[in-house]
Amino acid sequence: MYVQSGIYDRFLERFKQRVEALKVGNPLTDEDVDMGPKINAAELDKIHAMVEQAQRDGAQLLTGGKRLSGGDYDKGNYYAPTILTGVDNDMQIMKEEIFGPVVPIMKIDDFDQAMAYANASEYGLSAYVFTQNVRHLMALTRELDFGEIYVNRGAGESVQGFHKGYRNSGLGGEDGKYGLEAYVKSKTMYVHYS
Repeated sequence: MYVQSGIYDRFLERFKQRVEALKVGNPLTDEDVDMGPKINAAELDKIHAMVEQAQRDGAQLLTGGKRLSGGDYDKGNYYAPTILTGVDNDMQIMKEEIFGPVVPIMKIDDFDQAMAYANASEYGLSAYVFTQNVRHLMALTRELDFGEIYVNRGAGESVQGFHKGYRNSGLGGEDGKYGLEAYVKSKTMYVHYS
């Protein structure tokens, strides 16, 4: 996550409060859960190793950063929602797709710096941008190299949209009319009768 320096401290304080208020648990037995477990122990180990490596590289742990255990947590692969600060764009945690409840937050100067950093990644699945600046919005359309861009909203693609990553993110695509092509076997035949 790239946060403009002018709002960084205020944002970080509010974001930390929201993250620490998340309820982690089994969504099959508790409908008030905000976040469930990882699919398996190997994924949990991968996430934890990335967080530990980030700290060795100089990141500071603001909250989380651990496996959850005890009670129902012992029946699954749960990781605490985690925020890392003090990261830079060359760290593994900023370059890899985490697919876990970990948000590294980097202070940036302006929109152009955020765009350059985001496009420097070898991945490009989804980007989330919060702005009221129409020029920035139009620049995103042209320049941000991601398959999906959410502006001023959270996650959740629409079934009529096409969900596809760019660069090394994802294989193929799904949803929408283009996503249906994965279920169709096409054949073209040309015949000339003389």
